[in-house]
Amino acid sequence: MYLSPGDYHHFHSPAEWTATLQRHFSGELLTVAPWAMRTLPGLLTLNERVLLSGYWEHGFFSYTAVGALNVGSIKMDFDKELQSNQEGHFKHCFVDKQLGVIDGVTVQKGQHLGHFEFGSSVVLVFEAPSAFTFNVAAGSQLQFGQALGRVAGQSHMESDLE
Repeated sequence: MYLSPGDYHHFHSPAEWTATLQRHFSGELLTVAPWAMRTLPGLLTLNERVLLSGYWEHGFFSYTAVGALNVGSIKMDFDKELQSNQEGHFKHCFVDKQLGVIDGVTVQKGQHLGHFEFGSSVVLVFEAPSAFTFNVAAGSQLQFGQALGRVAGQSHMESDLE
């Protein structure tokens, strides 16, 4: 999901899941505009980012906030001490932070996870059952609360990934 400069720059959880790890990757702050994504393969792996990983009812689930050109910082609700986009950080290194004492932190569907101090991108990687289908096409503009996908055969409230 690409956030242009005019978009809403807060990000929320699309599903209920359990976050067990936060990983902060220091890196570049290259533009993530669609033309740049087509031109430079692997661009998102070069930029500074904060990954939350864990699991949901269907298996693995991860949510990554990716910094970009002119993004002053990535702010995460889970970690008020996180300092992104800082001079002196070694680029392309990472720092892990365990979430929760033993079982991680439960994240509710729609829960505010953080914000960018300018536009950027969010990357979701997750396991899903074969009955899962996306409701949006690549490059679509999204609205807060819009369903990204659905698991067929489940009720609307249970099945939507928003």
